Amino acid sequence: MAHESAHDRMRLKQMHRFAKTGVVLAVIATGATALLGASGAAGAAVFFLLTAFGCVLAALVGLGFAIADEIRRLPVALRRIVFAVLYFAAAAASMVATVGAASGVAVAP
Repeated sequence: MAHESAHDRMRLKQMHRFAKTGVVLAVIATGATALLGASGAAGAAVFFLLTAFGCVLAALVGLGFAIADEIRRLPVALRRIVFAVLYFAAAAASMVATVGAASGVAVAP
């Protein structure tokens, strides 16, 4: 297990920044959905879907940086890999919540 360096902390901050961006975009899109007059279930589905997108993007960025650092022979802290896997798990949980919220959306005949 590699010792966590300032480089690892910088890469973790970048991962967290992508996840936070997904949540901010989800809040904005949910507000736009509400302004358009959609139901609360539709707004929840949009929120969970965009949150999942942000989590997947953060995980891919984190794993991509870890692979790039391994290629450059820089040590990669285990914490970075664990956070990437946790972001994938959070995305899966958010997709389950999206399906649950979307099942409450009434479809017009």
